[in-house]
Amino acid sequence: MTDPRVAAVFDGLTEICRTLLGKTLVGVYVHGSLALGGFTWAGSDVDVLIVVSAEPPFDVRRELIRRFLDLETICPRKGLELSIVLETDCREIRPSVPYCLHYSGAWREAYLRDLDETLRELHGEDPDLPAHFAVVNRACIRLCGKEPAEVFAEVPPELYRESILFDIGNAAEDIFAHPVYVTLNLCRAIAFVRDGLILSKLDGAEWALRHLPERFAPLIGHAADCYRRGQPFSDDALRDHFADFAKTCLSLL
Repeated sequence: MTDPRVAAVFDGLTEICRTLLGKTLVGVYVHGSLALGGFTWAGSDVDVLIVVSAEPPFDVRRELIRRFLDLETICPRKGLELSIVLETDCREIRPSVPYCLHYSGAWREAYLRDLDETLRELHGEDPDLPAHFAVVNRACIRLCGKEPAEVFAEVPPELYRESILFDIGNAAEDIFAHPVYVTLNLCRAIAFVRDGLILSKLDGAEWALRHLPERFAPLIGHAADCYRRGQPFSDDALRDHFADFAKTCLSLL
């Protein structure tokens, strides 16, 4: 049974999209850990793709952001991460996909500070979107609209690989600032490159504990525990392994 807190977020998302996007709404699709497994209220966000047949006008995008900010009051601590994309761009897969609107916790303060300017800034292309499309094709929760197979083209494996490699391109430096996120992302990236698996962060950690050098097990296990509990990485003794872990993972990709 769905966590009632998650169900409330789903209901809120669906109502917002139907009300503000109307007949242009093609569908709302939840991906990420909620679809793949491994979601935790403490450590995960709610990943969403919203597909439309026509780009929403500026005033509608402004109101969408206001409503998403309100919805975050009932979301997990990490909040929402969502993009609105055109249906035509879901069928023509390319290395960097255009989007009409993007919202995530990383941009929350910017939207609160200057909503209109941030809307203008966040309007372009996103190299992460092909990876999101691949996850939707693998597993998603359809909140409303067309079936995913009617909307999203298959993402070629080499394009998915390119997208996830872009996401971890600075892992050797970023792992010190964001050890939990980067450690788990490296694990699932290697699982795809070596075994063709599309996994959640926690499933990626489980795979890595079975396949990566045993000396990294404490680091991977601690990162997974921190993710489950929504806690920062807390064992300073393990930080000595960050650089070696990142270097080893990147050499395997």
